[in-house]
Amino acid sequence: MGYYSWHCIDIINLKEGQYPDEVIEELRNNCEEARRSVDYDGHGTEHSKWYDCHQDLLQFSKKYPELIFQLYREGEDRYDTVNAYFKNGCVQFCPAQIHYDEFDEEKLEDENGNHPYADNGNF
Repeated sequence: MGYYSWHCIDIINLKEGQYPDEVIEELRNNCEEARRSVDYDGHGTEHSKWYDCHQDLLQFSKKYPELIFQLYREGEDRYDTVNAYFKNGCVQFCPAQIHYDEFDEEKLEDENGNHPYADNGNF
């Protein structure tokens, strides 16, 4: 069976005259899992088992040392979401961070959208 993920690749620092579809198409032509996972624009096409996506992009980024590739990957587990940036054989991983606000009584709303506990200056 395996673990499926959804992938999206973007190039975030293209120079004038460079086209992302040409670069991503080269990746797709050289990597079967990339071909299954993203279209020529880098958009995800289907959930896939591209287990070596990080290693593949580390190697591929060496061919374009000036470009920064951004990989967004969302796994089957709802908390398994990561952005990774690749440049010239190096990577920066940025896992998603979920943050919940603390309770704030002034933010409570009734069914009409009113904030009965908000400090409205009335004493």
